[in-house]
Amino acid sequence: MAKRSQWTQVGKRKLELSNLEKVLFPQDGITKAEVIEYYLKIAPTLLQHVKGRALTLIRFPDGVGGENFYQKNRPEWAPDWIEFVTLGKEKGLHPGYGACIVSVVGQLSFA
Repeated sequence: MAKRSQWTQVGKRKLELSNLEKVLFPQDGITKAEVIEYYLKIAPTLLQHVKGRALTLIRFPDGVGGENFYQKNRPEWAPDWIEFVTLGKEKGLHPGYGACIVSVVGQLSFA
């Protein structure tokens, strides 16, 4: 499937969203666009619980039936406006990692 994208305004940020027609939950036919729409609807409530906290995301690139992976690090391709904090270097054993932090709706849409 070729990558298709479109630009949209979320809060103060302009975001490029890709593959919005991708089905993420095959049993229910729920697409990526519908998941993003749902997160935007519940953002005020969700942000009360995650605001300022480091996120670990479970990614399902091919939908919930495909393989998954945990993402703790802020991706190299993340926009500059995605906040992050360095974690895991308290004992000095390794350099730590940059975990994403969500504070506003646009950042939630990126996650």
